[in-house]
Amino acid sequence: MKTTIRFGLFFTILAQGLYSCINLDTQSPEDGKASSEYMPVDLSQYDINLRLMLEDSMVSNCSILWNANFGRLEVSIGNGIDFFITEDGPTLFEKSEELKRGIFTYGLEIDNENELLYTLSLPDGTYTYYHYFANFNVGNRNFSFESNPLVEMSHDHVVKIRSIIMQSIAESSDIIDNNLPAS
Repeated sequence: MKTTIRFGLFFTILAQGLYSCINLDTQSPEDGKASSEYMPVDLSQYDINLRLMLEDSMVSNCSILWNANFGRLEVSIGNGIDFFITEDGPTLFEKSEELKRGIFTYGLEIDNENELLYTLSLPDGTYTYYHYFANFNVGNRNFSFESNPLVEMSHDHVVKIRSIIMQSIAESSDIIDNNLPAS
């Protein structure tokens, strides 16, 4: 009986401790809203007038590589958050057609004029993976943003990628609209 109570008490304390650690950075005590500091990561050295807006905690894990074989910038932030940036890559229409021709069953969660958030499943319905694809103009150039198709991503992963890209586009649009330098 004492052993059962000890285990129950131990697991309750452990669960509360884990919960508070997980939620440490997501709530600010003043307003109860999520609080994050964002840091711009300048991509101008890759001839892209764009600043990725990353949470402070992501910057130290961020790896950005130019892949000359595919003509794309490969961004890896860790924890399954990997995406590509390609200038004049496939259009949204071309990506939609590619999905229709594929062997996977796909479903669309977001389908608008600039972006797709979609799922791919094996024909038998097993193993559902989430993906993100978008086209945006930055200045007078067009860029495609795509989650790394070789990385198994959850819904949370692609939502985070979408958030990074949307904040980065908004920030870069402000820079271009105001003719401010990119760094």
